[in-house]
Amino acid sequence: MHEKEFAAEEILLVFGINIKKARLSRKMTVVELSQKAHYDRICLSNIESGKQNVKLHTAIKLAHALDVPFASLLSRNYMSLSTEQNSDSNCGYIEDDHLGIFIENFKRGLKEQRKNQLAVYTETWVSESVVSRIMTGKSKNPTLITLNSLAFITNKELALLFVRMN
Repeated sequence: MHEKEFAAEEILLVFGINIKKARLSRKMTVVELSQKAHYDRICLSNIESGKQNVKLHTAIKLAHALDVPFASLLSRNYMSLSTEQNSDSNCGYIEDDHLGIFIENFKRGLKEQRKNQLAVYTETWVSESVVSRIMTGKSKNPTLITLNSLAFITNKELALLFVRMN
């Protein structure tokens, strides 16, 4: 069993706070970011306050509009990661197959934990069909809450599952 209580919705607070930090560090208003990302201003405000679940494509679109690495917006250590990355010349958004990276790392995490797909269904609220569609790449736009639920059973922070492993 897991050491700490799991709250799938926690990722919405982490993501929202990090979006706001990134936006403010770029001296952008909510209106400016919503226009740049082509996203509704009210929905963006709800995201920043952790009140709205977010689809993967929307999260990626916001990272791109803010020119920040996508995975960093999912990290509880956003500010320390941003500080480290500011010394690196590659600190902006990088176009990549984010879902493909997640799937590969998720499968690796299951293997490391000696868990199979059945464990995913029994340890999360995520349905069999949703897990299957994500793992086979048929679901192209899952929500952050769903992805965070899957990350939880690998005992890894969601942000780490979006980072390419060498």
